[in-house]
Amino acid sequence: MCIVILNRWGHVAEDYAKWLAGTKSNIRMIAPTAIAQSLRDSPLYASVHGVEDYEGDVDIEQTCQSIAAREPITYIVALQESDLYKAARLREFFDLPGQDPESVEAFRDKVRMKQCLKAADIEVDLFQPVGSYSEALAFSSRVGYPVVLKPRDSAGSVDVQIVASADQLGPAIHNMKTCRLGLRSNVMIERFIAGKLFHVDGFVLDGDLLYAQAFRFFGSQLKFDESNPRGSVAMDPSSLRTELERFAHRAAMALPHPKSFAFHAEVFVRPNGTLVLGEIASRVGGTGIARAVHLACGYSPNEIYSRVQAELSVTSSMKHSTGKTVAWGLIARRQGLIASLPHELPFDWVTDYVCIVQEGQVMQASTNYFAEFLAILHVQGDNEQQAMDRFQIAAAWIQDHVVMTQVQ
Repeated sequence: MCIVILNRWGHVAEDYAKWLAGTKSNIRMIAPTAIAQSLRDSPLYASVHGVEDYEGDVDIEQTCQSIAAREPITYIVALQESDLYKAARLREFFDLPGQDPESVEAFRDKVRMKQCLKAADIEVDLFQPVGSYSEALAFSSRVGYPVVLKPRDSAGSVDVQIVASADQLGPAIHNMKTCRLGLRSNVMIERFIAGKLFHVDGFVLDGDLLYAQAFRFFGSQLKFDESNPRGSVAMDPSSLRTELERFAHRAAMALPHPKSFAFHAEVFVRPNGTLVLGEIASRVGGTGIARAVHLACGYSPNEIYSRVQAELSVTSSMKHSTGKTVAWGLIARRQGLIASLPHELPFDWVTDYVCIVQEGQVMQASTNYFAEFLAILHVQGDNEQQAMDRFQIAAAWIQDHVVMTQVQ
């Protein structure tokens, strides 16, 4: 018997063996070729299978068929949002336990998601699938600008376009790279929600809420540069935090779901105090969020989610919280050649500083926070304000100690 892992993340490839400790099954990983090659001789896995076309389904499914022909597959484990549907389809084909395609689609297809939530009396703003420019124009004229265009099934704010006027609508549609209008349109439009943005990350274990933690976003969704880092800070106990966490949990349970799953919800608080669900996903939050949850709550979200997908006990994943709160964020890049980088920070309250660029590298200035950042930073504090203040101090220190030269 074996557990098959679908893994597109090079930086956590070796963590799965630790996360799945205690299993008596062989662990076999399917990954993009470059990641597989780096683990080819690793003693951690029974086998590592590289596929050239990891984004497609054929190579992964063929590899699973080949594995199953030699050894029964008992579980499929996947964490990254783009892998959840692949895993669900494989579970359906091999008749395995875990999240099924219906559940993945309900969380991933933003139109279906909001239809389900609206039917459950959970507040969402006006939205509509669109198949043409004329439909988008009619919706915008009816609800007023600004509006938001986005793919129905993307993640990480990919291809999200905020449209402030009718003149911007056509160019915004042209700027969308991952989807198109027409018969098989993958585009939706919604009214822009005015208000403060929060995210809630939680875990449902065997039908009960194991934990939920609300975070307040800071930084602009539209402007990301050296003076505007982007991240979030764990909220202090308050009535708003409690309301956010209950609201997100209720939304997660309103969608088709397995008995155990992670959720990551983005929630707006309007000026009048009304909560509105932006989106919710059946996964652990990305970028620095999983580590922030671990620091704030004492739980390791990716470890727990890996173990429940393999029906392993999660007792070992439940660690005590430090009693501290946490702020995390992305530090933007500046244009030029990197002459020198700080490798350590002189603050004992910095828990994580991960620089993703190298000395000698030529950088372009950041324009978005999806991939164009210099470093990920986590700090801890006794309360929300102290954590936020410390993050700002450390972020400024990093920028002051990055030495850049002009490219000749």
